[in-house]
Amino acid sequence: SLIKENHKNAAIYHKLGEIYQQIQLPLLARDNYLKAVELIPDEDIAGIAEVQADLGQIYRTLGQKKEAVYWLTLAYNQYQQLGEQQRQTEIKQLVEQISQSTL
Repeated sequence: SLIKENHKNAAIYHKLGEIYQQIQLPLLARDNYLKAVELIPDEDIAGIAEVQADLGQIYRTLGQKKEAVYWLTLAYNQYQQLGEQQRQTEIKQLVEQISQSTL
């Protein structure tokens, strides 16, 4: 009902994206993550980074390397701004795996 009422809450769309990702419906996950990233306030850098990383994973699942690397790179930059070294390392490794794969 919240979606039908067109609520502007990024957390709702992010959670829906996660659910669709878990039940292996990547196109629906992607659509909800894209909506979430539109609605997240600019000052919520951690939230933006998380959704961008999720989008990177979804595009990887869909076999769209260019888009996956694009979103993961955005997430990497956000995590760098936050000083989250562990997440930066994880994202960097993921980008390297995607770049080396033959999807």
